[in-house]
Amino acid sequence: DLFDLSKGRVIRCHILRHYHQSQDNISCENDDLLSENDHLLISIHHAMFDGASVSIFLRDLSLAYENNDLISVDDNSLEYIDYSVHEHIMDMSLSREFWHSQLERYNIEYSLTLPVDRQRSSTNQQRSGLSSIAEISFDNELCTSFLNYASSHHLTLFQLGLSIFYVLLFKLTHGDTDLCVASINANRYRSELVNMIGMFVSTLPYRIELDPQWSFDDLVKYVQEKCLSILEYSHYPLQHILGDNRSSQSNVSFLETMF
Repeated sequence: DLFDLSKGRVIRCHILRHYHQSQDNISCENDDLLSENDHLLISIHHAMFDGASVSIFLRDLSLAYENNDLISVDDNSLEYIDYSVHEHIMDMSLSREFWHSQLERYNIEYSLTLPVDRQRSSTNQQRSGLSSIAEISFDNELCTSFLNYASSHHLTLFQLGLSIFYVLLFKLTHGDTDLCVASINANRYRSELVNMIGMFVSTLPYRIELDPQWSFDDLVKYVQEKCLSILEYSHYPLQHILGDNRSSQSNVSFLETMF
């Protein structure tokens, strides 16, 4: 197998050398150096590598490539294993209480009544694995209005986008006010984690109970406060959230609708 998580084998590196067919005897003057048209193929398991790790890895790889000397490694610097150990021993009681309050009295198996073209297949039915993607482009005027609104109301683009998404779901469900969707959180909640390679991202539920009488300004303020409160407890793993609610990923409806 390419990877073996039980033995910590999560990264593989291969060098693909390019040779002309006219060469009778293949030889290299220096096997330590790559030449034009050679390729470096690196495969990394997602269990230890998230999206933010890509730029960090490429930066470190570039520095190592451009530096004639070996890059010094600080023995006291934190590594991903340190974070993993810390996560297992840290007190999660406040986080558990927070997420319990977030999903209190919410039917975690309830599916939004969206106008879908196909009904959800049963868990026992084999799925095709096929999917489709719809891409919508916004014109410059709409993008400018979006950015100006976010700036004037001190919102992040995520907070404003999520607010708009809730409005869309409210209309599509014909007035459903208890909305819960999932979203990906970077989960690099401490400065020591910003430049660390690892799998930090977490999937978290964002539930709101909106008032149909709210103005849009009221909604975005509510969503902003919701996002900030979730950020403080974003380190709490999804499997713990589901376990505390006696649920598994197979019957959790909010994982079907993500922002």
